[in-house]
Amino acid sequence: MSGHGTHMSGSCTASPPFAIRARAAGAMALSQTAPSETQAPPAPSKVRGMPPRANGERAATAKVQRLVRDGTSSGTPHQDLMGTITPSDRHFERLHGGVPEIDPASYSLLIHGMVDRPTPDGTGVPTGRGMSADGATTYAAKCAPCHGPTGKEGPNDVLVGRLPAEGFPFSQDPTLPHTIGNYWPHATTVVDYVRRAMPPTAPGSLTDEEVYALTAFLLHANAVIPADAVMDRNTLPKVVMPARKYFIPDTRKQSAGKPRP
Repeated sequence: MSGHGTHMSGSCTASPPFAIRARAAGAMALSQTAPSETQAPPAPSKVRGMPPRANGERAATAKVQRLVRDGTSSGTPHQDLMGTITPSDRHFERLHGGVPEIDPASYSLLIHGMVDRPTPDGTGVPTGRGMSADGATTYAAKCAPCHGPTGKEGPNDVLVGRLPAEGFPFSQDPTLPHTIGNYWPHATTVVDYVRRAMPPTAPGSLTDEEVYALTAFLLHANAVIPADAVMDRNTLPKVVMPARKYFIPDTRKQSAGKPRP
């Protein structure tokens, strides 16, 4: 018995070294994992998201896609976006002649931001004058191929139309055409845009008289001014556009050397 007891005692004290290490490792693992089981999961805002991608895909929560309005323009309904707005959703494209095949390595783009734009009160608009009847001839020759005989047919942007007659439901129905008669807040913008960008094959080629005549034609076509109204730098700012009441002027002042808040 004594020998057997001595053997049992020896067997208890002579445990293999790996068994001791295993028990120690198990105890250490238990001590490390037990406290974490009582910890709350990390806040969602603290969890690292997916890395950015070259194509600028939107976040998983941003379901709204860009909308193609017609064959030459598309845009994004920013008011419907959820989450972070990513670059692919922030830009607007306007292609008069289809997608241009331009090698970026062969060109450089300089934007200096010092372009003067006319203000709603008429400051900065050009001299000249014109009437709707004169603008009809210029429109038929230089504008109708893109916007249709009456400005409603396309294939490019629809220019004429007062519907919806009341309200401003463009955020609820992005498919509504944004015409001069239902969306543009100031008549001075019409003169500025036509003068700078039209026609797309030769922007800036119109005389100031042609610009005012085209503006008069478009305003009359949208039932904003009568047919015999003369548009010039004095009468143009007095035109009240139907959508003006839906826009609020930004009256915040800009400090020298600082961007507007």
